[in-house]
Amino acid sequence: YYFKQNGADMITLQSPAYSGSDDRLIKSIREKYIDSKPRMPISICAEVACGKYAVLTLLCGEHSVSIQGEMVTAAQKQPVTEENIVKQISKLGDTCFEAKQIQVITDGQSFYPLKALNELRRQAVHELENLLIESYGLVYKRENQAFVEKAEILEKPQKDLADNGKQIAVQVSTIDQLRAVEEFFKQDNCQLQRIYIESELLLKKQIATGIPTNRLFIALPYCMRQKDVTKIEKLVAYARNQDYNGFLVRNIEEYAYLKQCGYEGQLVADAGLYVWNSYAKAFWNDKLDVITCPYELNKKEYTKLFSEQRYEKVVYGRLPMMITSNCIRKTIKKCVHAQGKVTSVLKDRYHKEFPVISNCEYCYNIIYNSLPISLHKDLDKEWDKNTKRLIFTVESQRETEQILKYYKSLADGFLMEMPVKEYTTAHERRGVE
Repeated sequence: YYFKQNGADMITLQSPAYSGSDDRLIKSIREKYIDSKPRMPISICAEVACGKYAVLTLLCGEHSVSIQGEMVTAAQKQPVTEENIVKQISKLGDTCFEAKQIQVITDGQSFYPLKALNELRRQAVHELENLLIESYGLVYKRENQAFVEKAEILEKPQKDLADNGKQIAVQVSTIDQLRAVEEFFKQDNCQLQRIYIESELLLKKQIATGIPTNRLFIALPYCMRQKDVTKIEKLVAYARNQDYNGFLVRNIEEYAYLKQCGYEGQLVADAGLYVWNSYAKAFWNDKLDVITCPYELNKKEYTKLFSEQRYEKVVYGRLPMMITSNCIRKTIKKCVHAQGKVTSVLKDRYHKEFPVISNCEYCYNIIYNSLPISLHKDLDKEWDKNTKRLIFTVESQRETEQILKYYKSLADGFLMEMPVKEYTTAHERRGVE
């Protein structure tokens, strides 16, 4: 899909099943990889003798690990038997190992808790897995909690962010929405931190606005194909000439291209450039200036993840349910590429309407949720630590003005009536189930 534009040969309309399967091959794959999990043979040796530390050794090919346990004591009543030791250390369960040879060295007079034997086995398996992963030259291994805690404090200082006031960022898809934002900026420019303009608006013509360019960012497309490189080149040149502050980056291809061409402006990661755990955050930390909180995390999860770092949180807007390169307009009627960006509606069996924007500039469709999210009831002192983003997709200029005015009133501590009557809070309380 990166190198080739959509085509009829990419999908079959005759049958939902792939008709060219080799039944014998499928059966072999199922028996080998699905019905039975492949396991590596290992040898196990347990030493449990009175007056010595218990030792468990696992051997896999040329690799071995030994784990030392607690001191073995003399049995007061019933000593631990060789049979019991074998039973505990051979419980490899869902691991990738199977015991081919087991040796037990014991004096028959010792006591050692079965629970402690289980812990020895778990530690030894964990260490052997790490050793094998490293021996094959793989970069990542299973990390302990100490690394996670360390990763969470490796923060990159934010650039050009004011530390006072409750800040708002907005994302616009139409000229009318941008005009509404422009009027809002004239009234209160201190709270409006960043304005993201969808790139297809700038590809058509230059947009004159009274908003200072150091507040403006270009929102890159959700999908980037090879054929889009010339368009991204044009956007980078435009951002440099107009002195825009940076880009809203939505995928790794775009980030790689911006770094490759030596772009030095700010880079804001959109929610789809995934940063939803401390490992991902540590990876992107020195590469991005601002991170957008993932949609899936609930409040408890994302406040813990970004406890020491400023971030951006989407508090209003229709979230994209699906990005599809299959043209919905072409499927139901005809391609309208010449008309540019077109809005359609899909209706489900409950008669809920899902707006669809056909982005003909990049040739993909965005299916939005039937309701926008709105977290106005959940805004509190956390606002001071991060920027709240309002996303405008199918809203008119008047609707955009009303929503901007409402969220400004929340920032100022005033109570107004919410202009949107139906909304969802998405994962804010539920999180990932």
